Amino acid sequence: MGFWLRQIAENWASRFHTPLDSVDVIVHSTGGLVVRSYLESDAYGGAFTSPNLPVGFNSLPLPRVNNFIMVGVPNRGAVLPWNPLHDNWNGDANLHFVVLL
Repeated sequence: MGFWLRQIAENWASRFHTPLDSVDVIVHSTGGLVVRSYLESDAYGGAFTSPNLPVGFNSLPLPRVNNFIMVGVPNRGAVLPWNPLHDNWNGDANLHFVVLL
């Protein structure tokens, strides 16, 4: 996630000659876990230096995440693949119905 935010910040600074303050992030599935782990890491809110920075910039801050929208993210884990491997069919009624057919 930090890599892509760095790319965005470099492109923004090159085009508009000002640092990018924040971004909105919309994620699906495992992308939500990746972004959430980045937001909880020490790298969040850090700064970077790069030879690709426009003239006049010694370093740039990574943009903060303003809005974070998650769709279909397994925040509580993904137990459905695990349960049938251990002969546990109680996790989801729909899974039990499909397996019995």
